[in-house]
Amino acid sequence: MAASGSGTNTIRPIVPHGTNETTLEIAGNLEIAENVGPLSSLKAFCIRNGDLSAAKSLLIRPAVPPMYHWSPISGLAHTAAIANVGAFIRVAHAQMTIGSPAGTAAGLMRKRAIILGTVRAVVTELYAISDSDLIPGERAGSMLVATQGDNGAWTFGFPVGLQENIKTELRKEFSATEDERAAISAIHMCSIGLPACQGFSLIMTGHHFLDDPKGHSRRCFNVVENAFWKHSAVRSWFEDNTDDIRDAMWHKSCHPLAISLKQKVSQSLEVKAMIIEAGAGAAASRLPAVESELRRAKSYKTLLQTVRTMYEESGGTTNFLTLDEAIAVTELMPRDMVFEEPHGYDSVPISVNSRARALKHLANVCDRCDDVVAHAWGFFVGMDDRAQMMSATQGTSTLRTANSLSKLDTVSPAAFRAGMAFYEDYMAMKAAKRARGEFSIANLITGLVNDKGMEEVAVPEAGGGQG
Repeated sequence: MAASGSGTNTIRPIVPHGTNETTLEIAGNLEIAENVGPLSSLKAFCIRNGDLSAAKSLLIRPAVPPMYHWSPISGLAHTAAIANVGAFIRVAHAQMTIGSPAGTAAGLMRKRAIILGTVRAVVTELYAISDSDLIPGERAGSMLVATQGDNGAWTFGFPVGLQENIKTELRKEFSATEDERAAISAIHMCSIGLPACQGFSLIMTGHHFLDDPKGHSRRCFNVVENAFWKHSAVRSWFEDNTDDIRDAMWHKSCHPLAISLKQKVSQSLEVKAMIIEAGAGAAASRLPAVESELRRAKSYKTLLQTVRTMYEESGGTTNFLTLDEAIAVTELMPRDMVFEEPHGYDSVPISVNSRARALKHLANVCDRCDDVVAHAWGFFVGMDDRAQMMSATQGTSTLRTANSLSKLDTVSPAAFRAGMAFYEDYMAMKAAKRARGEFSIANLITGLVNDKGMEEVAVPEAGGGQG
């Protein structure tokens, strides 16, 4: 859409119009510098003349309250963070004491401080957190400055200009009780995979943590809770103020970390393996995280592969190369950068050079083949219903629980019903063949590995015959 009759897509800025609007008043410069929050730094796109590949979410989420902002310990090497977890807890306790609303129970502030301090110490060391990894609007000024002596020991002091009330709080001794020390050990295990779990939640739901018992986010964190919160030594600590504990641990503790960092680690197979190796496998149970577009496409592909043999046996053909290449190019693209080299997939537009564009292309491919996949889904549902009817054990196929497939009967109802009818036709065809004594066995080619390498062994073709 052109902005004028010139035929170009250029949109001219608004300019003064009329006699009284063309001259700047003498000494009339107006300084406008109000702090209106994150909107003024938002990087948008052009809806009027832009293309879809440039579109992105413009959702602005409110930042966490100042008492939950991340106050790093200046000068402390990230490799020494866990050894100095007490310093992190003391900083967090000063934040809670000064920043909590009036009337907040001292016990609750103490629990929040233990959670924030422990999580941030563990995450700082394991994920090598630096200033560049923190969201600027959620990074608080340092309350402590660390210095390492010649003997390797760390000492702590105050930065220049720190308010006296903060110094007073930081000087107060924080002696952990036996129950608190046990809780800190459990929180430390919960922290190992916490950034990746938040990344999973962000990719699946768009939120750091959603307390919906049936949602992807809560299910991910529930596995961690069941692993580390149920031991008799810590159960009562976590059962008191559970909602506040969940909010502090799963939502607030790592909220100031850059979203891109959390999403990236949640999609890394190497990160998953290291979390498991560290003994926190519960946090890795739902990793790596997969975007909804990619989950949908992979469900479509699995379904088509499942029914492929029956379709081809009925004289049909199956070809999902376009879907396959759309999946492959998405997995090829890194999340945080533009891909400079040609991707090499013929069915994918050359303009697809980032993960965001690849996901949009993948969604378009899936949309275009909804009717085809709905037909296959109807066929599969008919087959699975029959299998469950004839089976003594009522197992549920993992495909039946895929959300993107289960709604195809409403997205493309006619194709879905045709697929179910086609399954009945397929079964009638099979019954007629059996009645005539006809059968067929497909060629099989398998590979055997021995000390000399791979050798292909072909199983001789078995042709049709009389039973």
